[in-house]
Amino acid sequence: YFELLVDDVTHFLHNPTLVLFRKEEEDKNSPFMQAFIEAAYQNKYKAKFAYSDIEGDDMQNILKEMMGIKEEDLPTLRAYNPDGNKKYKCDTPARMLTTEKITEFMDDLLEEKLTQIYKSEPIPEQNNGTETILVGLTHEEIVKDVSKNVFVMYYAPWCKYSKEM
Repeated sequence: YFELLVDDVTHFLHNPTLVLFRKEEEDKNSPFMQAFIEAAYQNKYKAKFAYSDIEGDDMQNILKEMMGIKEEDLPTLRAYNPDGNKKYKCDTPARMLTTEKITEFMDDLLEEKLTQIYKSEPIPEQNNGTETILVGLTHEEIVKDVSKNVFVMYYAPWCKYSKEM
C-alpha cells in the first residue's frame, strides 16, 4: 500500500487500485485504516492499495476531482479500474470496514461485479421531447440502445464553441 502522490501515477493508471480517501490527521490511526493496511498486505499480488487525502499535492487533487470526492464524503473507499476508466464506490461506510469487507470489495472489482459510478447531473424529470438530454447516469443506456439510431451532440454550457451551435 502507498500514499498516492504524483510519483505514483503510473501504478494508478495501469493497475486496478483501491483508494481509501481519508483525512490525514484524523484518520491515519483509525481502525478502518488498520484494516485497509492489513487487506493490502493480504492481497498485495491482486491489486494496488493506496490512500489519499483530498488536500495535498497535485495528484491528490486530480484524483479527488476524477473520483468525484467531496470533503463530506470522507472517509470513503473507492476503486479504479484503468480498463475503461471505471470508478466504483464501496457501499460499506469506511468506519465499518474490516479486512474481510475490503477484500470482498477488491474481489468484486476484479471479477467486474461492481456497479460503476459516474459523475453526473441528475436524470431530467421531463426527457421525452424531440431531443433527449443525456447525463452520465443515462448515457450507456441511451447511446448503446441498438433498437434506435442515435446521434449525440455533446454540449458544454461553459464552452465558447458549444454556445455557437
